[in-house]
Amino acid sequence: MNPEYPLPELTENTTPSDYAFNLRGLLFHTLREVEAHLPVHFATVGAYESAGGTTPPLGYLGCLARLLVKDEAEELGLSPHEIAKYKVLLLDQLRDL
Repeated sequence: MNPEYPLPELTENTTPSDYAFNLRGLLFHTLREVEAHLPVHFATVGAYESAGGTTPPLGYLGCLARLLVKDEAEELGLSPHEIAKYKVLLLDQLRDL
């Protein structure tokens, strides 16, 4: 985990489903909360997060990443430069996934 910004755990063994679960967990505690905020059914989110399930689309992961940056920027009072740095860290993770 990055000491400056909350990031989902990413190791060499992290699957896209694991990453989706970890990223979603930084924002929402339940699948129903995701459904209340995004146009995606909770069962679909469950499939994204299941081992051997549906691979989460990049758009879903990107949407969660965008929400995370927005929430943390407000909570931590990040400057535009810090927000850009945070976005790059998340994009690097997505690329490495």
